[in-house]
Amino acid sequence: MAEMLGLKPGDEKRLHPEALKWFKDQRAMIQREVPLEELSDDDLNTFLSDDEKREFIRCKDEIARGLVRCMDTGDGASASPVTDATIGLTVLRFKVESLSPIHKIGLLLKNVYEHKVAKAKEFERSPVKNTTTQNLRQIVETRLSIMLQKNPLRSDLQAHYQQIVEDYNREKDRANIEKTFEALLKFIEELDEEEGRAIREGLDEESLAIFDLLKKPQLSPAETKRVKEIAAGLLETLKQEKLRIDHWRDKEATRDAVRVTIYDFLYGDQTGLPEESYTTEDIHDKSEDVFHHIYRVYPTLPSPYYA
Repeated sequence: MAEMLGLKPGDEKRLHPEALKWFKDQRAMIQREVPLEELSDDDLNTFLSDDEKREFIRCKDEIARGLVRCMDTGDGASASPVTDATIGLTVLRFKVESLSPIHKIGLLLKNVYEHKVAKAKEFERSPVKNTTTQNLRQIVETRLSIMLQKNPLRSDLQAHYQQIVEDYNREKDRANIEKTFEALLKFIEELDEEEGRAIREGLDEESLAIFDLLKKPQLSPAETKRVKEIAAGLLETLKQEKLRIDHWRDKEATRDAVRVTIYDFLYGDQTGLPEESYTTEDIHDKSEDVFHHIYRVYPTLPSPYYA
């Protein structure tokens, strides 16, 4: 909200010079105590009470209305047919009526900045600040590893996490440690969202992984529903027979049987993928993707990865 004390270039040109000078002087007075560029909307949302937020908005709106009255129409004419004396009175009225609200805004911003600095110092003094971030990283890495083992198409999450780590390793000062801590908390929210996707899709974790491997961009709603049914049906078919064979991965014959079952299911007239959206080559590639996933996560039944 600190940016609300700024003016757009176009507004500065339209504002009466005397009103503009007064406004900039008031802003400079606040700036001497509060580095406005270091404050954000998040800071105000964090450190102001609800009543203070309402007061901030009320004062801001009151100042904005006063500024509008001191602007011309952009063509050199006054917003109303007024004399120089009237313009002077309008500017004077703006100064008088805006003095209190701009003073209150300054106090609120100073309060926010002081709270922000205090929080930063508290975090800096804490002997566990870096340890806390490291512990959070370990939690995230463990959780992410399990999720990737269950579903190989979650690589976008892996890439996002790697970017967070790279940013953290670049410079381990207080500000960056805090930034990394906040980024990790938001990333955990992403993991929560992803872990709930199976339920939203009407699947379980095991069939969701197969669905992700089979789906294509721009499927119709009906085709998407069909692919979900295929994913669940294929997995159930494999579990009923082929995957029950002990050490099925060790023998070429049993491995080939699993591969053929997958291909036949995806290509079959009754069970296969929608032919309008999947070519023979698509089905071959999808079959191989599913086979490699099945080979990796189903050495036995039940799968140790989904236990």
